[in-house]
Parts: sequence; structure tokens; C-alpha cells
Amino acid sequence: MPYSEKKITPSLQEIDELLLDAGPHAFKELFDHANDAILATYGDDIVHCYANRRACDITGYNVKELMSLGIRDLVHPDERVKIENRFKKPPENIPSPCCYKTRIIAKNGAVTPVEVTVSRSEDAGKGWSFFILKDISKRMRFEQEMNKSLDGLKTKLKRREKELKIVSDKLHYQKKNLVKTKSDLEHLNRELVQTNQAMSVLAKNIDSKKNELEEKVHIIITTKIMPTIKDLQTDERIKRFWPEISSMAEYLNSIATKDNLYHKTISVLTETEMKVAAMVKNGMTSKKIADLMCISSETVKSHRKKIRRKLKIHNTKWKLSSYLVSVLGE
Repeated sequence: MPYSEKKITPSLQEIDELLLDAGPHAFKELFDHANDAILATYGDDIVHCYANRRACDITGYNVKELMSLGIRDLVHPDERVKIENRFKKPPENIPSPCCYKTRIIAKNGAVTPVEVTVSRSEDAGKGWSFFILKDISKRMRFEQEMNKSLDGLKTKLKRREKELKIVSDKLHYQKKNLVKTKSDLEHLNRELVQTNQAMSVLAKNIDSKKNELEEKVHIIITTKIMPTIKDLQTDERIKRFWPEISSMAEYLNSIATKDNLYHKTISVLTETEMKVAAMVKNGMTSKKIADLMCISSETVKSHRKKIRRKLKIHNTKWKLSSYLVSVLGE
């Protein structure tokens, strides 16, 4: 490889200098637009000194209200003892970052399960404590549904095992009482053949349960869920949720489809890029997308460029919306 083409990997010191050059404004932009709630305290303060937009969305409090509250004030009463015990530990006994699950109560009383990641930065005996809250309510509901389906399959399997046991016991009894006459032997052989066929069909049915479940999920998504989502995508009353709804539609499609290119496209895009891509595919302009996502048109254009690069069409004549339709479908 020619010297000019060699890949140069920056050192840790150079990376630190680049981050310092970015300045606090860049980090604030990153925190303010994060998909997870971020709360921060400094030193020995027990109330927050920073909260991003997502923290306001999850808790229902505005920034000013969050500044007068601490993480202990947001957790569910049943969780406070656990949280208090965590805060009583000496800082050196608490790993950073550490992660745990809990529940928080919003201003309107709604309870939301969250995954909390705590990270501390020490500075001359004092430092920042960052609390990153991820809403895991959708994930928990999905896990509950999957566990429910799995329990149903296990129940059916146990029932089949009992039926097999009955058949097996019947065969054992018949073998013990087998007569030596030709007609009885022929009759027993017929029963054995039928039983073997039944067992073979049962084995195939057990193997096909997974495919049947996937087909059921596909039918429910395409015939029940997707029509409702399409209605929501045009409902002006919930206009501010269109980005999330459009993104959710694509993720549901990824569950219902087996197309490898579709899954590959979904996997390379971030959650924010997925929202932008879904709306671009639906024919929305950059200005419309910017208004819905409460970001600038320049930011939307930047996301579009990144999407084109990730999908490897940045140097082609493909129109982004046309390409997305060809890959993700109408």
C-alpha cells in the first residue's frame, strides 16, 4: 500500500484534543437531542442542575421544575428504599457507569419502567453525576407477550406429550397381549403404522410452531396494526408524534418481512435516521420533517446525507425517497 494511502489512526491524546475543540456547545446539542432522558447533578447537590428535552417528555415536568427535584423525587415509592441504599454506598464502592432498572412517576401520576445508567466524573473531590433514563415500557410489553406465547406453546407441547404417553402405553399393552394369529398381527401392524404416522405428523407440527407463530405475527401486523398506523400518520391531532409513528411502522415491517435487504437497511440506521428515512420515504420535505422533529432544516439535510452514505447511494443518481420505497416498500 502506498504511503499516502495508509490509514492513520489518531492517538488518545489527539481524540481528547478533538473533543475539547468541539466545545461545550457541541456536547449540549448532543445531550439536548438525545433519545434518552439525561439528568445531571454536581458535587453534593441532591437536585438536578441539568435536564434535557427527553427528560421533560418522560417525567412531564419542565426544565425549571426538574431543577428543583432530585432523582429520588422521581422514583416510585416502592423503589425509594433501593435507590436510597444505592446512594448510601461510598462513591468508591459504586462502579461507574452502573446500570439498574426502576420505576419513575411522571407529573401526571403515570408510572414508567426505566433503565437507569449512572456515570460519575470526579474533579478535585467533586464532580458530575449523570443519570441516563431509557424508557423500557415497550420492551417489557413485548417480552410479556412473547413469554405469554411461549407459555402457550409449552402447554400444548405438554398436552402432546401426554397424548404420546397414552399412545405409548397402549402400544405396550397391545404388545403384551399380542396373539399369534395372522389376523391379530395384521391388525397390530396397521395400528403401529398409523401410530408412527401420527408421531411423524406431531413431530413436524412441533417443528412448524415457530413458522406458524411468525405467520400469525405477520398477519396481525399487516392486517390489524399497519392500517391503524397509516391512519395515525395522517391524523393532524397527533402531528408531533408522526416521526415516532413512521419509525415504528418501519420496525414493525421489519418483523413482518423476511427480505434480507430490508433488514440490512434497518440495521445500519440509527433511531433518529430511521425517523427521517421513514418520513422521506413518505414524500415529506426537509422543512416538513424539521418542523415535526423540532430541529433545523440543515440538521435534516445532514441526516439525509448520512443515510445516503450508509445505504451506499451517495455517489449515484438514486433519489433517496425512490430508493427507500424500492427497499422498504410503499
